[in-house]
Amino acid sequence: MVLGASSALRADTVSVPAASAILIDSAGPAKGDKAVRYLNVEGKATGKYACFAVIRFDGSALSAAIHKKNQKRSPNITSIKLQLNQSNAGFTKDGVVAIYLSYANPTAYGTLKYPYSPGAGPLKGKQIATVKFTKTGKTDSYELPKGLAEAISKGKTITLVLAEGNPTVAATWAGQKPTAGHTPPALVIVAS
Repeated sequence: MVLGASSALRADTVSVPAASAILIDSAGPAKGDKAVRYLNVEGKATGKYACFAVIRFDGSALSAAIHKKNQKRSPNITSIKLQLNQSNAGFTKDGVVAIYLSYANPTAYGTLKYPYSPGAGPLKGKQIATVKFTKTGKTDSYELPKGLAEAISKGKTITLVLAEGNPTVAATWAGQKPTAGHTPPALVIVAS
């Protein structure tokens, strides 16, 4: 028997929404509608509006979604993307956003304030990507390092911090509970 193209490895894609997403400004974590509807990254040139975003993904939910879809004990993760739905405003401005990975799991965000300090504090992190935000009104999909695959497979909680990459950026995305027509942040994972 000759095996044809139908025996090729099948890749499965899962999309897992964030367990939490919040923006942090100079007063601390955002409150009210701002806290749940929006996920902005605004540089220091925006003055009192400067902020960074924190997105947390439940490791056990990520692992369970992959294993359920893939039906393998140890699926091979070939792609990990952060998906963010733009929710633009009049002040939205193109620019650079730095993405940091933190395995820290603070019980509360209350002590966090802008600016983000990747070298210290409860969300100490390592920069894993630099991305360009361009105002399009569409969904952004940013490739993350495949090195996250092991952490995802082990069910570790993934905390991503999105901070200004340049002082004039005003990147605006939908938050955890966005307005109609928008979707919350998600990790999109392809595994075979």
